[in-house]
Amino acid sequence: MVWNDPSGKISTGTIDDSTPVLVNDIDVRITKGTEISYPWVLNPSFIQGPAIQEDNAVDNVEYVSVPEASDVYTLTISHKGNLVGGSQDFSLVIDGVTEPLSVVQNEFKSIAVYPNPVENSLNIQLTSDEDLKVDLSIYDMQGREVKKHEFKDNSYILSTSLDLASFASGVYFLKINQGAKYYTQKINVK
Repeated sequence: MVWNDPSGKISTGTIDDSTPVLVNDIDVRITKGTEISYPWVLNPSFIQGPAIQEDNAVDNVEYVSVPEASDVYTLTISHKGNLVGGSQDFSLVIDGVTEPLSVVQNEFKSIAVYPNPVENSLNIQLTSDEDLKVDLSIYDMQGREVKKHEFKDNSYILSTSLDLASFASGVYFLKINQGAKYYTQKINVK
């Protein structure tokens, strides 16, 4: 993960200075159960030595590796303190994944999201075994929520259409919540 950090204090020119100067300190972690994989960072106690995996509070580039990965992992991106400007764009590259990326989801009885790619309207139909309200959210590639709709009436069956005609072309993510159940799907807008 990499980001263009906002301008901060001017460096004194000290070589290999390990004093944190990040303005927006973004963090990436990969977890599996209670195991946490941290990014690689130079050891502040022994800079000439090999890199170690721990919290990286000094670089705007974070690299996490999980040797011999198997099973399901969770990738979490967060930040420390407040973000200057209220948000921080970043780029994320994931390599070595052989299965489709997805969000683990609790099961609905049935769900249909169509058409994909979307030109004007996105149709959503779901059947649940719970009579609870349903929340729909759409996020852009930076993780910003760009559309939200809450169905206040509890429902076992939902059939609706979301108007996306004003959306710019690109990739978005649809998230559907009902109680403890959730479903996430990538959608393409033409």
